[in-house]
Amino acid sequence: TFPEPFGTPAYMAPEMARPGSRVTPATDVYLLAGILYRILTGKTPRTGKSAEEVLRRTFEPIPIDPDLPMADLLLRSLALDPGERPQDVKAFREGITTWLENRGALELSQRASLQLVDLVEKIGAEAPRTEIYNLFGACRFGFEEALRTWPDADLAIAGRREAVEVMARYELDAGDDRAAELLLEMLDEPPPELVERFRNVRATREKARATLSRIQEANDPRTAWGARALIAFTISAIYVATPIGTSLLGLPQGYLREIGIAGTTFTCTMVMFVLLNRRLVRSRLSRVLVVGMAMGPGMVVLMHIGCWLAGMDSQLAGTLELFVYCVIATVATLLAEYRMAPSALGFLVAYYLAMAMEGTTLLWMNLANLVLFINVLIVWLPAGFRNEMPEDVPLL
Repeated sequence: TFPEPFGTPAYMAPEMARPGSRVTPATDVYLLAGILYRILTGKTPRTGKSAEEVLRRTFEPIPIDPDLPMADLLLRSLALDPGERPQDVKAFREGITTWLENRGALELSQRASLQLVDLVEKIGAEAPRTEIYNLFGACRFGFEEALRTWPDADLAIAGRREAVEVMARYELDAGDDRAAELLLEMLDEPPPELVERFRNVRATREKARATLSRIQEANDPRTAWGARALIAFTISAIYVATPIGTSLLGLPQGYLREIGIAGTTFTCTMVMFVLLNRRLVRSRLSRVLVVGMAMGPGMVVLMHIGCWLAGMDSQLAGTLELFVYCVIATVATLLAEYRMAPSALGFLVAYYLAMAMEGTTLLWMNLANLVLFINVLIVWLPAGFRNEMPEDVPLL
C-alpha cells in the first residue's frame, strides 16, 4: 500500500489514486492495458485540462469502442474493480496471444455480425423469404466457422444465438411452428418468451388443422359410407316391402293402413339412426340423407292425419303421398347426393301416373320404391364390387 497517489495520471489504476489501497498483480494488468489502449487508439486512456482533472477521472470507466481489436480484453483489463481484471500479467499476455491466434475467427464473426444487421433489416422490410434465408444461412455459417477455429469466441457465440432467435421470431410471426421448432432446437436454452410463443402458435395451428379435418371428414362422401348404405338399403327395402306386404295380407285400403305403414317406416328409420348415430353424425351427407329418410314417412303420417280429418278420400291421400316423397327425394338430391335424382324423378312420374289412372296408386308406389332401392344400390354399392372406396376406409 502507498500513503498517497502515485504514477502517471493518464494511465494509473484507480487503486493507485486511492491512498492506502492495496496494489496487486491486477494493477500491473491495468497499466499494461492502458499502454495497449494507447497503441490501438493513439490516445491515452484518459485526458483532462489539468493533472487534478485527469486524476479525478481515474475513478470513471474508460469507454471502449467495441470495434477495436481486442476490445473485450481491454474492457476486462481496464475494469475499475481489480477482481474483474485478468489476475496477472501472464493471463493478460495469454489474452493477447489468443486474440492474435484467432484473428481470422474474429474477422469472420465481425463479417457475420454485419450480415446479421442486414438480416434484421430485411425481415423488417418484409423481403422475399428466399432472400431472408440466404442471408441467414451466410450469417450462421460465418459464426459457426468462427467457432470451429475459436470455440470460446464471445462475439460468435452471441451472434449465432441472436441470429437463430431472430429467425425463430420471424417464423413464429409467419405462423410456421415447425420451422420455429427446428430453429429453437439449435439453442441450448431458448428464451422463455419464444418457447411460450411457439406453444401458442402450435396450439393454434393444431386447432385449425383439427377443424379443417372435421370439415373435410364431414364433406367426404367416403365418411361413414357403410353406415349410410346400411340404413339406406334397409329403409328402401321397407319402402318396397310394406305396400306389397299389406296387399298380400289383405289389409283394407284406408288411413289406418297408410298411417301404420308410414309410422312403421319412420320408427325403423329412427331406431337405425340411434344405433348408428356416432358414425352417421360425422358426415354431412349422412345427416342430410337420414333426415330426409325420416322426414318422408314422418310428413306422410302428418299428411294422412290431416286428410283424414278433412274427410278426403284415402286413395287420393295415398296418391298425394307420392308427391311428398318426390319433394323429399328432390331435397336430398339438391343438398346431399346428386345421384339420387332418378329416385326424385321416379316418384314424380309415379305421382302423375297415379293421378291420371285411378286405382293404380299402389302399383306406381311399389315401382317408385323399387327405383329408389335400385338407385341406392347403385350409389352405395360396396367397394368390393365397384372398387371406389380405399381399403383403409372402415365399413361403418
